[in-house]
Amino acid sequence: MTYGTGASKGMDYPAQLSRMIGLPVMNANVFDGIMGTRSLMSDPIRPNSQGYTVMAQHFFRALQPYL
Repeated sequence: MTYGTGASKGMDYPAQLSRMIGLPVMNANVFDGIMGTRSLMSDPIRPNSQGYTVMAQHFFRALQPYL
């Protein structure tokens, strides 16, 4: 994974951004269980329709506390 200037792997940027702007920042791992699962991928880097369905479910679960 590539990080920007001054970034480090241990930093919690969503939490830091949330504090800076005073709003919650969603930090959902929308690719959880998709990447590397051949049945959910159309090629090595793009999900297929089933993979996008799983991504949508991850987004929905992450957004539920704010709805």
